[in-house]
Amino acid sequence: MKNNFIRSFAFIFLFFALFLVNIIAAQNFEEQIKQANQIYLSNPDSSFQLCKSIELELKKTTNDELLLAKTELCKTRYLTLKAKFEEASEILNKIIPVFEAKGELSLIAKCYSMKSIIANKIREITNAIEYNQKAFDFYKKAKNLEGQIATLTNRSFIFLNFKLFDSAYTTLNQLFFYETKMTNKDRYFFYQNFGNYYTETGDYNNAIINFKKAITFAEQEKLTDSKVTALTLISIPHRKKKEYDIAFNYINKSIVLAKKNNLIYELNEAYDELILIYESKNDFKKAYLTKLKNDSISDEIYNVEKINRINQFENQLKLAEKEKVITKQQLSLKEEQLHHSEAKSKITTLIFVVILCLLLIVFVSYIFFRAKKLNQKINAQKEEIEEQKIIVEVKNKEITSSIAYAKRIQNAILPPISLINNFFPDSFIFYLPKDIVAGDFYWMQKVDDIILFAVADCTGHGVPGAMVSVVCDNALNRATRELNIKQPAKILDAVSDIVVETFEKSETDVKDGMDIALCSWNTKTNVLEYAGANNSLYLIRNGELFETKADKQPIGKSLKRHPFTNHNIELVKNDSIYLFSDGYADQFGGPKGKKFMYKAFKQMLITYSSLPIIEQEEAIKSTFFKWKEAHEQVDDICILGVKF
Repeated sequence: MKNNFIRSFAFIFLFFALFLVNIIAAQNFEEQIKQANQIYLSNPDSSFQLCKSIELELKKTTNDELLLAKTELCKTRYLTLKAKFEEASEILNKIIPVFEAKGELSLIAKCYSMKSIIANKIREITNAIEYNQKAFDFYKKAKNLEGQIATLTNRSFIFLNFKLFDSAYTTLNQLFFYETKMTNKDRYFFYQNFGNYYTETGDYNNAIINFKKAITFAEQEKLTDSKVTALTLISIPHRKKKEYDIAFNYINKSIVLAKKNNLIYELNEAYDELILIYESKNDFKKAYLTKLKNDSISDEIYNVEKINRINQFENQLKLAEKEKVITKQQLSLKEEQLHHSEAKSKITTLIFVVILCLLLIVFVSYIFFRAKKLNQKINAQKEEIEEQKIIVEVKNKEITSSIAYAKRIQNAILPPISLINNFFPDSFIFYLPKDIVAGDFYWMQKVDDIILFAVADCTGHGVPGAMVSVVCDNALNRATRELNIKQPAKILDAVSDIVVETFEKSETDVKDGMDIALCSWNTKTNVLEYAGANNSLYLIRNGELFETKADKQPIGKSLKRHPFTNHNIELVKNDSIYLFSDGYADQFGGPKGKKFMYKAFKQMLITYSSLPIIEQEEAIKSTFFKWKEAHEQVDDICILGVKF
């Protein structure tokens, strides 16, 4: 009896001793994982090696599933840094279910944040935004403010990466409310992304100020990869300001630091910027040699087969999630059917009990049959509504598909951008249809030594406007190719006749047509000829705008037609001309929701005319979207700018 007691006591003591050892071991592993995460920012290689050691020890001892998943999550940061996106994605897909089973909301959020970063790096914008939103939602459920700040910061970077500047600016403004609660690491990314925004929108001085702040925080927190990125980014506004020596100094520091720490993704970005610096300085030999180096790095990062495998994993994961939802719905339906069967059983029992009373049976039967009839009527109506809904959805899809195909046809009649750049290297087109297809279009043709080009605004927009644009484009081609007319005024006379003749074939009275500004440029004499139907020509010379007004009549049917007027302009070096439709000036917006108007349009062109032509285009676009904000676009927009 005594020996049994001693054995039992020894067993209990050994059990509790092992229990305490496991608790202490788990706490020790937690501290090591925490340390690996902390040193990652300053020494990512050491962080990765520590994670591998922790993982090996865990498998030998406790084999704790949650601790292993935390270690794997720490490793994905390093793998992403080294552009091993496929391996990182596989790990994340494996550990998310572990964190879900344990209810670790912040760790689930961190996984989705990493998936968003990977998707952004391989330029999968839909997945990047979707996973970023999932990360934010989980951080919000976990009441993790630091995680929410980091997720919003990453979101602004995604929008900047895909040139969605308005969305990026909105997200950055949201972050202002968290600024006092940010860590220095958060402040680095906050100022980096604001710097990116100002660079993209042409405010280079503000961009440089923000990047310098970002570099300061990266140095304070020993964020090696972030410092490399910031050094690359600050060189961009200096390059665009033509401060090439300063830009080269920054990019050289970035390359040295990236090579030292084996940061191939950041090194790839730095070489891209170095190539642009060499090209800006017309040192094309060095640019070419740098590109050869960078191509091998790009091949390693953006391996198509790897990216396809990542996307395949993500699609399989989404399919599995959908199957879970369907299974849950099926279980819910079975439960409802069970409840329905129980309800029917109770009704049957009730009817059996009350059958003793004849009057009550009659009353219950009357109510039952009336309810059944009403239910049948409701079900019939529900089925009819569902059928109508399906019909409407099918029709809507067919209409949308037809319009999308019409857009392809309309795009086919527009001259390719490569042709325009070939004829006018210093030019831009800002073309923004209101709907899928447009009534506005631009046109270009070369006849001998003369280049003909135009911007036209057909009656209406959307599908009707697009149909008219096809007729008018065809008329322009016939006048120049079949009739061999070169003078703008005579071309417009002929086009008007062709359009009227085309629409007169209809049994109804069609008064559609177009407004147009048409020019011809003689490449030998450098003389520009212009004729217009309601659409003027703007010429900016030495900062002063000269307007050549159009004839006040459209192309097509009108009460009083007269021959169009031809205008000759002798061009001088650095002259800029602009052809446009009325969509930009007629756009509602601003603080009072009023039209932009032609006066402001002219002043804007004068202000931006001193900029390089590509920057003019970006500035004109940015001004439009800032003015429009949440207002609906009222008309198609087409602006053609050429600098001679």
